[in-house]
Amino acid sequence: MPGNGDGGNFYWVRNQQSPENLKGIVVVFSWISVHETILRTYTDLYSSLGWISLVSHSDFLNPFFPDRSTSLAFNLLNELAEELKIRPCPLVLVALSGGSKACMYKFLQILEGGVGNVQLELVRDSISGQIYDSAPVDFARDLGARFILHPNIFKVPGSNKLMSLFAKAVTFGADALFFTRSGYWKTIYSSVNLECPFLVLCSETDEFAPYPVIINFVKQIEILGGNVKLVKFNDSPHIGHYNNYPIQYRSAVSDLLEQAVSIYCNKNPGFGERSCNHMKEMKDEISGLISDLQNATIDLKKEEECVHLWSPPKMNAHTLLGEILFDACVPKNVEGWDIKFVSGCNKRSSSSPTKRVRSRL
Repeated sequence: MPGNGDGGNFYWVRNQQSPENLKGIVVVFSWISVHETILRTYTDLYSSLGWISLVSHSDFLNPFFPDRSTSLAFNLLNELAEELKIRPCPLVLVALSGGSKACMYKFLQILEGGVGNVQLELVRDSISGQIYDSAPVDFARDLGARFILHPNIFKVPGSNKLMSLFAKAVTFGADALFFTRSGYWKTIYSSVNLECPFLVLCSETDEFAPYPVIINFVKQIEILGGNVKLVKFNDSPHIGHYNNYPIQYRSAVSDLLEQAVSIYCNKNPGFGERSCNHMKEMKDEISGLISDLQNATIDLKKEEECVHLWSPPKMNAHTLLGEILFDACVPKNVEGWDIKFVSGCNKRSSSSPTKRVRSRL
């Protein structure tokens, strides 16, 4: 069911994925900069790879009011905990555009401080991978000023210079709020402690997630001992990598998701055993069906043999056909026939008729 509240909304995208084919859950952190139609292409990709999605769509004001981000993050954690209680599986966190700052970092902060909380530890232990697409975004940059504002603001008539100064002022206030009180980058870097791989998808031509910022992020993760893979696309716009390079993008995401399943199975051996038990149950069911078919075939053959052993029906001599055949085959005058009895090998008596031919001489 979709969830609404302070800070945004979230909803499930299951695409009628059967539980036995479920590989895991992708938690998508999105922002107002990502349109719903674009989000759908991502969730369709994850679904085609056997994963369901829990999509969070943060409000525009979240970067300005961290409490709103915290509220949405708590709602997501509660939703995931309830789902994992029913069906444990790996989780992969996906940050799209500004989603890393609008909600994801608060999500990670809560987990980091949730030691001893059973529900939070359940979610934490299930996280097996992280994906950053056109993220993380550094709002301290001048380009970040243009990014953080709602696109409709730039449609308002007026001086571009005035809009630029206003945007930078807003950005400065947001950065001061985040970096002095929330520790955005510190939280993102500390997620290395989750001991799961990172996949970073970027482009040198992305004006909202500048390439130098992405490279610095990747290097810091490596310095901290994290397992990170960087995939750089040529001439690809912000949140346009999958659309421009679907084959390469799908391959990179598929590898990360498969790696996440392997990591989760190592941390939770029971997950692999359940998968194997399910396959064994399917094989047993198929073997049972084959055995039933074989038994049915044997029974059918036996019935056919019984049919062949049946004695043919006896002919009644009193019927019309019987009288015709009886008169034609049975001699009416047996005078002049000698009946001799011959002993057989089995000492059974049998009669052998021999006709005596009278001479007319």
